[in-house]
Amino acid sequence: MKKALRIIPLILALALLAACGTEPPAETPDVTGAGTPQPTASPEPAGLPQYFTQPRAVPEGLDFPDYGFAVEEYYLAEPFGLSGRALLLRGTDDNGGERFACRYMSFAPEDGDYVLLGESVEGGAEELGVREQGGALVLSLPRLAGGVPSPEVFYPVGRETALRAYRDMPYLDEIELPLDRGMSEARLAGTPGVVKTGGHEYEYEGVTISCREFWTRKAGYIYSFYSASPGAPISVRGLRIGESTLADALARFPWMLEEYTLMGGPLYGGPGGLWGEPGVSDQGSPDLNFRYGDSFLRLSFGEDGVLRSILWSTSEYDDVTYKEDDARKSRSR
Repeated sequence: MKKALRIIPLILALALLAACGTEPPAETPDVTGAGTPQPTASPEPAGLPQYFTQPRAVPEGLDFPDYGFAVEEYYLAEPFGLSGRALLLRGTDDNGGERFACRYMSFAPEDGDYVLLGESVEGGAEELGVREQGGALVLSLPRLAGGVPSPEVFYPVGRETALRAYRDMPYLDEIELPLDRGMSEARLAGTPGVVKTGGHEYEYEGVTISCREFWTRKAGYIYSFYSASPGAPISVRGLRIGESTLADALARFPWMLEEYTLMGGPLYGGPGGLWGEPGVSDQGSPDLNFRYGDSFLRLSFGEDGVLRSILWSTSEYDDVTYKEDDARKSRSR
């Protein structure tokens, strides 16, 4: 069973220092065309939470999630919501159709406090209400919460700027899984290469897939993917089991410059919304935990700081069997 991290082990502290690195190199200014309108920041009311992130260079190998189309243009939104940020990708699919993918986040008021919310949407120009306006793109996107405006006006930027914006935004379910998480257990059981290893547990290319029954008990659904096998087809933000390190992981996710210390605390967000938080196992090894709605992600590292396992689940952490912890306990007996 996991414990909340309060004093980060030395390996995590050293990795954090290594991940900070130096200030990002200067980037060639974006060429957006003459007369392109530029975003103007508007002051936010006093007392609102601020979304700070450590200024760092984009790590080598980081790329955008695969949205199923070739990305050709990149846009960032003008200020919106409460410390809101938004990234828009534009491109063409295999059939020549224009496609868009947008990730956006903002704080929202809730019970006298603020929670960090986010969403990831994709579709065609008509679906997202895209229209051109003086060198910018204007979109009609769903609100994250009542009273919190959604991003509307987006301005073109370069790839490096867009990648940095992506890295500095919370985890929004961009996990790469070997099979469709939405398939039924019956369909999973009939998929070539899938081997049943238990009552509702299956194995596929080094990845353990666990299912649960619906309340009707007439069908099952996938609720977790887990692997500790190097080379297994499960990854997030380019991190690979047996290859990537804790420093690599920290360089690919945001943490709040003003609020983060080596003595513990969240990478970003908090209860009730998006959050990223370091943790530690019973054996003292570090991990990183992320939540987006009903998507939970856990990256576990060994004593050497190398990524040992990846777990994606629809369940709260205290409702998930941590197979790697059980395996270590068995070996120690």
